[in-house]
Amino acid sequence: MSINDTDQIPVFSSRDILAKYDVDSKIFSYLNQILLFNQKVNIVSRETSRSGLNKIAAECLAPLELGIDIKGKIFDIGSGGGFPSIVLMLARPAIEGVLIERTGKKAKFLETIVNKFDLKATIHNKDLGEIAPHLDQNSFDFGLMKYVKMEKKVLRPALQLLKPNGKYLYYSRMITDDKYGINHFRVAERCYYLDDTEQVRTVNIISKLI
Repeated sequence: MSINDTDQIPVFSSRDILAKYDVDSKIFSYLNQILLFNQKVNIVSRETSRSGLNKIAAECLAPLELGIDIKGKIFDIGSGGGFPSIVLMLARPAIEGVLIERTGKKAKFLETIVNKFDLKATIHNKDLGEIAPHLDQNSFDFGLMKYVKMEKKVLRPALQLLKPNGKYLYYSRMITDDKYGINHFRVAERCYYLDDTEQVRTVNIISKLI
């Protein structure tokens, strides 16, 4: 979908998305934990308001509204404070996650959240390059990446972790030339608005060529 086709781009509401997927208020509680930890350790920017966190959480869930059925076994590169993986696992507790976060303080926060909410997740305080050789290749249903710059050294090992029909979701736009070796993979761009029509948001769905 071209970002110029504004009439065809759906407009989602953060409030509606959270009401739909946070029926037991676990995401609400998790966001409270971020604010609490943020008083001592920068999990997210200190300038991030509660409404800002709500929007980030809704953005993490947006692929579900776009018809992308995230389930099964996932990995998240650069999980940070848990966006998008923790939000998705709280919305869908059956998801099993591998969270990769190289910053020690954030990795410890993720461990606290995983234990608090009894999530099916393991935390690796390493770079993708360090941990990828120790993960089972062709075994993940979805890969996720939100706040990490897309590079070939990330994309190639990430896709090797996916099942043949697996999907790698990048919560941002991508250059469609061969900068990332992208001509060797299949990419579908999905666009949407969140709460207003001022900023087009994008999810790229990357899959292997079979």
